[in-house]
Amino acid sequence: MLTPGARMRLLQLFAEARQRAIRDAFRAGDEWPPEWLSDVNAAYASMTEAGLNDPAPLVDYHDFLRWIGATPRANAVLDDALARFPDSAELHERLRARLLYEGGPQGLERGYETALEREAAAGGAPTQLTWFAGYASLVAAEHHRRRNEFEAAAAAYARAIARYEKNGELFPDGRDNCLHFIALGYAGNSRVALERGDLAEATHDILKALELRPASAATPDGLNITPVMTAKMVEAKLLEAGDSERAAAVRAAMEALDPSLLEPPPSELPGRGRRGPPPRR
Repeated sequence: MLTPGARMRLLQLFAEARQRAIRDAFRAGDEWPPEWLSDVNAAYASMTEAGLNDPAPLVDYHDFLRWIGATPRANAVLDDALARFPDSAELHERLRARLLYEGGPQGLERGYETALEREAAAGGAPTQLTWFAGYASLVAAEHHRRRNEFEAAAAAYARAIARYEKNGELFPDGRDNCLHFIALGYAGNSRVALERGDLAEATHDILKALELRPASAATPDGLNITPVMTAKMVEAKLLEAGDSERAAAVRAAMEALDPSLLEPPPSELPGRGRRGPPPRR
């Protein structure tokens, strides 16, 4: 008799084989028996009923369903998977993509706000939902920046910072991780303030970012801009405006950093391409 672990692995291999056969038939332009899809659904249903303890198979199942165009079913699978594995970064990545596609940055934040309200109403031990909601607000803020929607971006950054502060209170062991994204939030809002012509706010927020977590100063955000890059621009704008006092404060904050953090990012070095932001949780 198979052990529960062996049975789970066998079901997963069977589902993967059926999915592969469907993909191969689709790419070749051939028809495939509808029973194959039924087999896939049945295999994952059996894995779930058996007490699946890893979200990876459900991520694969969701992606497969979306690939064949079974979007409603894929959404249902994702919602169920998140209920089972609320702290899965891979599942939240799919949820962010779905919410952005369906409702843009506003829909992204609205979806997480609804989830937070639902979790609060349910009671019980908190999950990492505040962390993922904070990240969703950072992503939303960056989308607003791309559209030059600066007021909306500033509001989203404020929500991101508040949610990371809350998460740091709920989970003190992850406080440093939260400070990293709080610092990026302040740096992003400093950039927004520059675009809005508010040098006072731009200065305040970039100083806050550099002081909160100096080690994050060279981390690019989703627009490939680091806090150091923003600090240099703030200093330059302050000097242009004749505000030498604030410019000196920004310069002093940069000089207090590890010198390696002031080096140009790879995207600015000769012969190097742009790089995206580092993986986030």
